Amino acid sequence: LGDVYKRQAYIPKDDREKHPTVILCHGIGNTLNDPSNFSMLFAERGIAAYAFDFCNGTENSQSSGDPLHMTVRTEADDLNDVISFVQQQEFVDTEHLFLLGQSQGGYVVTEVAHQRQSELAGIILMYPAYNIPDLINDYYPDLNAAPETVTMYDVTVGKQYLLDAMEEDIEQDMRSYKGKTLL
Repeated sequence: LGDVYKRQAYIPKDDREKHPTVILCHGIGNTLNDPSNFSMLFAERGIAAYAFDFCNGTENSQSSGDPLHMTVRTEADDLNDVISFVQQQEFVDTEHLFLLGQSQGGYVVTEVAHQRQSELAGIILMYPAYNIPDLINDYYPDLNAAPETVTMYDVTVGKQYLLDAMEEDIEQDMRSYKGKTLL
């Protein structure tokens, strides 16, 4: 991993060498600690869980970066890096790799899942923030007139956040993903 990611693996305590694995993606303004209860529940039930902080995600993040540089696209890049890393871990059953996303993490999971669906057994979306483009349109109908920094969900982000979110066609990403989905 090129950037510095704060991460935590929750591996079941059983005799199996390989485990189905879920990569957990938190929402904007949160950290890997927010889905930790889910991580522990998965591990107790024989499913490995891998939680991480997105780089640039929040002031509370222990991963590298600055929230002013965070966008849904940078988080998709982070998730792609983490998927590639997790697939190489000895405890992971790569035939049973899942992504779980909460809020903006669900948006990012959807963006990545349609590109990597042959590598995934399924996705789990918890209140995915598919309304991000609508919110941006409501507040900044003319992106050229938008300020250089804005507050989204109590996190100050740069103008690039707005531009990247409006460039991504999340509805097309949803339609393109043909794998199993739990919403």
